[in-house]
Amino acid sequence: MKKKITCLLGLALVLGLAGCGTKAQTPVEEPEEVQEETADDEKDQETEETEYDYSEYIVEDTDITMEELRAANRPTALMKEHESLGFTWENYDADENLQSTVEAQFIFFEGKLWYDAVMTDASGNKTYTSDYEAEDMPGASYNYQEDPKGDARWLTVYPSDEYQYWAAQRWMQDLYPDQTEEITDISTQDGAIILMVRTKYQDSGNYYDTMYYVDPDTKLILYREDSWYDEEGTLLSVDKYTPVYDEPYVSDGVARIGVTDAEDICELTVVFWPGQEKEETQTFRVAKGTYVSVVSNTEYTLYSDPDCTETMDEIRTQEDQVTVYVKMAETEDQAAIDWEANDKSAQPADWYELQEDGYRVVLKLEDPSDDAYQWMMQNHYESVIQVEDEKHEDGMYIITLRGAMEELGNAQIALQYTDAWDEQVQDTVVMDLFVNESGEIFVETASRS
Repeated sequence: MKKKITCLLGLALVLGLAGCGTKAQTPVEEPEEVQEETADDEKDQETEETEYDYSEYIVEDTDITMEELRAANRPTALMKEHESLGFTWENYDADENLQSTVEAQFIFFEGKLWYDAVMTDASGNKTYTSDYEAEDMPGASYNYQEDPKGDARWLTVYPSDEYQYWAAQRWMQDLYPDQTEEITDISTQDGAIILMVRTKYQDSGNYYDTMYYVDPDTKLILYREDSWYDEEGTLLSVDKYTPVYDEPYVSDGVARIGVTDAEDICELTVVFWPGQEKEETQTFRVAKGTYVSVVSNTEYTLYSDPDCTETMDEIRTQEDQVTVYVKMAETEDQAAIDWEANDKSAQPADWYELQEDGYRVVLKLEDPSDDAYQWMMQNHYESVIQVEDEKHEDGMYIITLRGAMEELGNAQIALQYTDAWDEQVQDTVVMDLFVNESGEIFVETASRS
């Protein structure tokens, strides 16, 4: 049984309270009055110069819980006191090489939470994200990625009463069922509380350590740093977040335009709780080929018919009109039954292997090392799945994939054995993968032609 969730979710150090967007005032220097100084005056001056005032750097109350920190920093709570919440998110690999930078911002508009972000990877490619809800548009997450090899579009839809919850998770996440959390240290520096927290995944043993700089009065986060480790304690990556409050709202709508503005449009209809009293219908116009996923706190099964007899393994938007019915499980037992009925996991093949721990997929593809042909991979979901290792050995091309631990959710990779001019394709591999919050990989479909 699997619950499909996306957090997506994953920055420069701010040590002072000025990180909240306030600036220290520069004192105006008065002209010095020249006068004679006696020995006693010089002694008094030395005494005055050694009497520093440390009061603004002293934190008397360091008591804080994670419940208090989450409550104070949820975007929905922040918007009651601030016009906006923005943050910069920088991702580094274990060797401190910058992998990506995200510029993001939350605002509250007419009671609706909006989120906009632009991620720039190490190659300069950009991915635009927008969590958006309006009177005539259901709350959803729009993602558009510019790529020289071909732009990618995906849409995440939610039951209407869950949209705001999932949008807010991009900044201050709740614990998942398989996570444990422990405050390992509390100290102070420069008038801020320094909170050290370890979050561990029970299933895999992977964990991450978070360092929070917190305003002791407001409990607002001034800086956050996540260091990610595997089960053996090897550093995998580091995420650095720097927030800023009350900046003007900036958005050019690239994500929504990229997903919805195209010549070939699919009219997508998503029906939650079909045939039930709380049935809810959402409609979207998306470019054909847009990848669509459903996210909910409740287990669900996808069907292609209103009677919920024909299950779907994915939502395809290649047609002019597509309707998907989302049956929400009423109990955990029903969720298990529905998942078993809808389990479309790929059958093992001789060209790929899901390792026993479930956290790596190894592909072994024939490659006679002919210079005229080579395996080329297309991956528009590098924040979900990434290449850990690739090599040529004994006439085989061997590539190892693992979860990127930046986002969780669905990803599709494609490999083609093609000539240098990309005109002749001899072999094609396509895999649909799902990576959960602990980095475990599920191979949902795998085809080769």
